[in-house]
Amino acid sequence: MGTTSSKLIDAARRGDEEALRAALATAASRGMDVSKVVEPMEEYSLLHLASRAGHNACLAPLLAAGLSPDRPSRCADTPLHAAAAAGHAPCVLSLLEAKASPDCRNAWGITPLYAACYFGHDAAAQALINADATVNAARDDGGRALHAACKAGSAACVRLLLAAQADVAATMKGGAAPLAVAASYGREECVAALLGAGAAVDAVDERGAPALTGASDGGHAACVRLLLEAGANGGMADKQGRTALHAAAMRNRVECLQVLLADPRVQTAALCRGVTALQIAQSMGYGTATQLLKAATASSSTRVSSNQALDVPALEIATVSAS
Repeated sequence: MGTTSSKLIDAARRGDEEALRAALATAASRGMDVSKVVEPMEEYSLLHLASRAGHNACLAPLLAAGLSPDRPSRCADTPLHAAAAAGHAPCVLSLLEAKASPDCRNAWGITPLYAACYFGHDAAAQALINADATVNAARDDGGRALHAACKAGSAACVRLLLAAQADVAATMKGGAAPLAVAASYGREECVAALLGAGAAVDAVDERGAPALTGASDGGHAACVRLLLEAGANGGMADKQGRTALHAAAMRNRVECLQVLLADPRVQTAALCRGVTALQIAQSMGYGTATQLLKAATASSSTRVSSNQALDVPALEIATVSAS
């Protein structure tokens, strides 16, 4: 038959409101403190379990039984974290109406808004923003909800955050800006939204690589085109000396090379530790990339001969490619 605690946990997980109310009544008749009933692994309360599963009808009887909407789990997640991360906007609203803190933080400094945006749940994010959640709250590594939305590729969340005055220039502790995150993951709509909101087109990531280099490294030609059209500096190098052209050559990103080489501002003769993009492509045996770069180099004012390319020590090429 199971104990009252197990019946409560099972009913909350399954969203069986009738069974939950019956188990709560039994617990009350026995003087049982239901706030102490937790799922052992994560120490999730009954309210956590129902919120995570999206069983909104179960929240009212649990709240009426005295369960706190701010009770932390083992990792300090609250029921609001659980509902937001799972994208259950009705549960988020119910918990907020029960005075759950919209800015509570878990063990990593993550807020419910960050969690909602990380998983691309725009309805949950909107509910939290409407409840005055701090849009620019930073987690322990400096990441904001805007970084999370960009990584998730949720243009809807990005737009919501921007409308709520999210800081487009905010950086993580390593130095990564939202635009650099969006570009490196190929989130074209997010890149467009950030640029439209005034994000610096040459914003960098934790390696000091501008968004253009991140997009090129990841093979995201659409983002490369957007950034160039917005005036990105094609010759800007990261901490290792790599430009977007070097990054595209190292990864054999042919479409990105085509977009970059169509822009007259991109210099084929740029060096990274004494090595050009052509030399990298040749050494890696990337035939199409080599031909594209040879043609572009031949048409530029500064030419790099194939003999010069072959004279570059293999160790130097390997060092650049491993960066």
